[in-house]
Amino acid sequence: VLNAIYRIKNSKLVFSTISVIGTHNISHPHELFEYIKEIGSNLCKLIPNYNSDSNGKPEMYGIRPMEFAEFMCEIFDCWMHDLPRQTSDSRIIIEPIASIICTLTNSFVTWCEYRLEKCSNFTSIYPNGEMWLCDDFIHDHMHDTAYIGNIFSVSDEELRSIMLKPCEACGFNLYYDKLMRDCKNCDIYEYCKGGCITTRYEMHRKSDKLFKEYCEAKKVLIGHIKKGVDLALS
Repeated sequence: VLNAIYRIKNSKLVFSTISVIGTHNISHPHELFEYIKEIGSNLCKLIPNYNSDSNGKPEMYGIRPMEFAEFMCEIFDCWMHDLPRQTSDSRIIIEPIASIICTLTNSFVTWCEYRLEKCSNFTSIYPNGEMWLCDDFIHDHMHDTAYIGNIFSVSDEELRSIMLKPCEACGFNLYYDKLMRDCKNCDIYEYCKGGCITTRYEMHRKSDKLFKEYCEAKKVLIGHIKKGVDLALS
């Protein structure tokens, strides 16, 4: 992977990276930020490893939502501190920081986790022909919510309809409306837009405590970034 990155850096291409945040690196935000700078990633997406057992207890490098929020607060501070030294060639865009800043400044957001439009952004098609919404949905127990048909058993016209409005081909809209009822009264809803539907679904199924922590962690992270943005704009 590093050899490929070095080859790209010697060309005119730009590249992005995705880094999984788990127990192996959650304690090293500063080192990770410096490493991202060193390899020259133009866009770095940091993804939390929320692996947990049936009771919501972290396993297999899994971390809790609040741990990830605190980690990302540290990353944001590193990024803000480094911002004056960044040039057009060395500028780093970090997700989810970029998406949160966009929501705070009423700019366009690309990451569905921070958009009102959620799992209709793309459709996943599997080797057996099954079509699902976002590939994060767990097939064993989210069939009624996110399964939208089999590409081998629908007509061209049905396929066209499914692809244009995938959320109407399953029970997603009903679940989404139910989930968002409480969210709309939340102080940060205008910024977080309810977060990741699949992640919340899994957490709610396993542990009510974990489900609530996901929302509290969003408040911590968004609140921290908002303070930094307000300070910068002032």
